[in-house]
Amino acid sequence: MNNLNNMNKKILILISVCFFTFFGVAFAEEIDEVVDEVAEEIEEELEELLFPDLEEESFYLEAVENMYDLGVIQGYDDGTFGPHDPVTRAQVATMLDRYDNTLDYTNCSAELSVLKDELARIEEFYNDFTENPATPPVELSGTE
Repeated sequence: MNNLNNMNKKILILISVCFFTFFGVAFAEEIDEVVDEVAEEIEEELEELLFPDLEEESFYLEAVENMYDLGVIQGYDDGTFGPHDPVTRAQVATMLDRYDNTLDYTNCSAELSVLKDELARIEEFYNDFTENPATPPVELSGTE
């Protein structure tokens, strides 16, 4: 909670600086420096706030960050992730549903059609081969 209060103060400073800049009270170069410093501090704190219970060297850190960015995982209300906590079936179902909502299925029907055609050719080859093993193999075009 202390980190959030510090971040709120810095955001307030940033807003104040922008306000005074708008009315010409401060110098532009000084304002740019202050804005850059405050923005950098806020960015660092936000990175730190993303699940403070994760270890920087953990093998799963990037995956957790990616899933967070996609909205698949959100962490606990207290801001932690709980990397070693058990996962319930309800939580798994929720994460899978959220991940499914991020996928784009627009080209799947065309790809599925090609797959079905290829499976039919394989099945035909298999049936021909098992019924008459002396039949020479079917020539493949190189795209299979």
